[in-house]
Amino acid sequence: MTDERNNPDYEVGYKKPPKHTRFQPGVSGNPKGKPKKNTTLQEEVKTILSSRVPVTIGGKKVYVTKRQLLLEQIINGAINKDPRMMRLAIPLLSMADDAPEFEILPEDEKALRTLLRNFNDDGSEKNDH
Repeated sequence: MTDERNNPDYEVGYKKPPKHTRFQPGVSGNPKGKPKKNTTLQEEVKTILSSRVPVTIGGKKVYVTKRQLLLEQIINGAINKDPRMMRLAIPLLSMADDAPEFEILPEDEKALRTLLRNFNDDGSEKNDH
């Protein structure tokens, strides 16, 4: 192949750059790539909760999402009578497909308010007696 400097027939000009300054085959025209988009806090939380972590269940290593692991811990804590976890788990009950639908009677609502009032922010019971 002859160089255009040595080829008197090649004329450099409009839409005819010198061959040595043209894009080279296999070399990107944008080596740094597209800049990353700024993410919102909600997107970051979603990304973190959807990431998978290894967990040993029944002697076998399985991968579950952090969201599944968090829900499992909340529900297990509620089952083990941890008042803080119970407060977190109760709203989750309404999300289950098989959750029973019921109407809260005024006396039940009063009892629930009394029950919630009897717990401090740290989850321990108050003794009003």
